Amino acid sequence: MHTLLGKDKGVESNVGATTKGQSAPNGTFEKPPRAYEVAQLRSADRVSQSNSTDLSDWRDKVIYPHFDESGRMYDQHNVPVNLEPSGWGDFLMNKNGKLITGKGWHGILYELQEKPELGSSGFGVWHVEDGWLRRVNPVCATFYEQSYDPRFAAQLRYQLAKDGVDLRRVVFDTESQGAIWKGEAAELTVERMRNDAQQVFRGYGDDFWVDVTEVARRADRVDVGLSLNPVRGEPGQVTVSVQRVGELTTVRFMDLDMGAEPARTSTALRALHEKMTPWITESGASWSRDPMP
Repeated sequence: MHTLLGKDKGVESNVGATTKGQSAPNGTFEKPPRAYEVAQLRSADRVSQSNSTDLSDWRDKVIYPHFDESGRMYDQHNVPVNLEPSGWGDFLMNKNGKLITGKGWHGILYELQEKPELGSSGFGVWHVEDGWLRRVNPVCATFYEQSYDPRFAAQLRYQLAKDGVDLRRVVFDTESQGAIWKGEAAELTVERMRNDAQQVFRGYGDDFWVDVTEVARRADRVDVGLSLNPVRGEPGQVTVSVQRVGELTTVRFMDLDMGAEPARTSTALRALHEKMTPWITESGASWSRDPMP
C-alpha cells in the first residue's frame, strides 16, 4: 500500500470553473455546480513527454470502472473488478469524475485517463475484491503535496457516493486528515494553535472539506480562519478563536459567513463543531459560549 514516502516534482493545482452537473447526494444546487478542482502535472514532467515509457504497452492493462446501483464496480467488459493478486491498485479520478485503475503507477494512469490535460480530481490506492471496494488510501507520491489537501479526498468520497458506493462499508485511511477529524489525542492550546493549526483543523467529510486560510497570532490568543467548502459548491468561512485567560483556555466561533449555499456550508460547520467539542473537553478547555447559530 502506498504512503507519502516520496515527492514527485512538477505538480500544480487548479480551481475548476463552473460547469453543468448533477445535484449533490445531500442537497440541491440553486445554480449549476462548480467543476471538481484538479491537480495537474506540468507538461515537461508527464510520461507522454518521455521516451522511457511506451504507453501502448499499458492501454490493455488499465480498467475504466463503472458501478451498478448497488455500488459494485465493473470493468469496461462488465466484469466485476479484481485487482490481482493482492487486490490493491492505483487509481485516479479525472475532472469529470471518471475513474481509471490498474497495476500501472499514477504517472501512467494520468496519461491514460480521459482528457489528461484537464488534470486529476482524486487519487490514491484502493483495495477491490470481486467488484466491492473495501479500502481506500487517498494519497500518492505523484501528487505528494495535494495528498495533504482535503479537497481531493472529499471530492473522491462525493463521487463514490454519487456512484452508489456505501461509504460506511469502505475503510478510508486517515493519513490526510487533520487531528480532530481522525481522533488523535486531544491537545487544544494556544501554543499548539500557534504552530500546528493546519495539522489540527484540515479535514473532510462525504461532501465537504475544511481548510485553514489564515492564522493570526497574539500573545494569549490565536485566531484560525477556516473555509467551509461544499464539494462543487460555494464556500463559507468561520474563525476559530482560541484564547488563554489565566489557566483557562476558551474557544469560540467568530466572523461566521455561510456563503451563497448556507444549507450546505452548515453541514460542514456542524460536523466541525461535533468533532471539536469532545476534543476541547478532553483538552481541559471549554467553549466560551454556545458556538452554534
